[in-house]
Amino acid sequence: MDWKDLMAADCPWTRLPFQRCKSRKSRREPSIQTVSTSTHRSLISDMTIRRSLDGDRPLLLDLWERSVRLTHTFLSESDIATLKPLVATALTSDALEWWVAATETDEPIAFLGYSTGTIDALFVDPRYRGGGVGTRLVAHAQRLAGGALRVDVNEQNEAARGFYASLGFETVGRSPTDDGGRPFPLIHMMRPAPR
Repeated sequence: MDWKDLMAADCPWTRLPFQRCKSRKSRREPSIQTVSTSTHRSLISDMTIRRSLDGDRPLLLDLWERSVRLTHTFLSESDIATLKPLVATALTSDALEWWVAATETDEPIAFLGYSTGTIDALFVDPRYRGGGVGTRLVAHAQRLAGGALRVDVNEQNEAARGFYASLGFETVGRSPTDDGGRPFPLIHMMRPAPR
């Protein structure tokens, strides 16, 4: 498994190389308190997007795990335990540009892994899901791309496909396996450059 497969494995908006769990009952559902709609509006207006700092890494790893536990119900506890140290290593890599959405107090609430013209990872703190933070990060990635923007989404990940489709991404292809050759089909999506 290389770094791109690793980040794809844990991203709700990209490739997911693990099979669904046989039973969701085997997973503990986290207790998440979300932020009110009015707080979301205020947060989005006060949010900044900046490059990730070395000191962010432990916070981003924690954010990744909370996000995965809420959104990746097909991953087993064993899958998460296996992925976590790999994600920690990937977050130290310069192979991707790491961008952080932060509150006015500089608390990371989401992050983006970006490579030329491609969203490779996108995670939002579960408390801030549905508040526009992911949409703002996608818009940031589009500005970085300066043209068309691509993302690969696991075929099983209907929420991610719906998220990207709602932002104007269209399916442009399908691969029968993930980047590591595993039997997890990928849907290739693209949004053209803004006019």
